[in-house]
Amino acid sequence: MSMMRNGALIINAARGKLLDEGALLQVIEERNVFAALDVFSSEPLAQFSPLLHAKNIITTPHIAAATVESYQQTGTHVAQSIIDYFAGREIKNGL
Repeated sequence: MSMMRNGALIINAARGKLLDEGALLQVIEERNVFAALDVFSSEPLAQFSPLLHAKNIITTPHIAAATVESYQQTGTHVAQSIIDYFAGREIKNGL
């Protein structure tokens, strides 16, 4: 992160531990760097986490995958699993 240029934006919606949050806070203090974070190394994020109060950081509560399409797809898969169960068919992704 020390090589990030002024005005750079880093986005993490994958895995919290991919990003060194301490280094991110440091580079934000030193430069005009921005971040958008949906995941964190420890979740839920503590109420007084410096990530919540740092300038140039936008946080969301692990909702990047929560889209209308994902909810529709989940509903379709659940309905199909119920139909398959009562029809005596194998349930995909069943446990």
